[in-house]
Amino acid sequence: MTGLPGPSRTRRGRSARWLGWAIALGAVIAVVIVAALLWRSTLSAVPEPGPSLSTQVVQAGEIEVTVTPTMASGKAGFALVLDTHSVELDMDLAAAATLTVDGRDAGTASWVGQEPGGHHREGTLTFSADVGDGSILVLRLDGLAEPVEVTWPVP
Repeated sequence: MTGLPGPSRTRRGRSARWLGWAIALGAVIAVVIVAALLWRSTLSAVPEPGPSLSTQVVQAGEIEVTVTPTMASGKAGFALVLDTHSVELDMDLAAAATLTVDGRDAGTASWVGQEPGGHHREGTLTFSADVGDGSILVLRLDGLAEPVEVTWPVP
């Protein structure tokens, strides 16, 4: 019986093989768990988008005003683009803007975007007021040739 492995060698060989498979399986499970946790953490880091509200374009004298609501986490924001070829766009947009939510004043606005002047301005107006589902938003911009007023129902 020379040359044949003894019972202890065969058991050791099987045990080593199973141990190798167990380690490999454990490594795969660990990688899947880490990937799932990373994916989940990126989901929670992104603010929950609000309802998608349509862009509205309004003509105020010589100025074309494009307003796109940018609702996020229940707060109202509006991307604005003002274009003209004839007048200076030098108004303070934060001071010129008022928002009502269900008929109530939404407080003061803040503006992040291009400074006053020129024939093209782009930026975002934000308000700190909470906006819930079913609300009616009315944004008004004064200080232009004609006041601009746009309305959105929040689904």
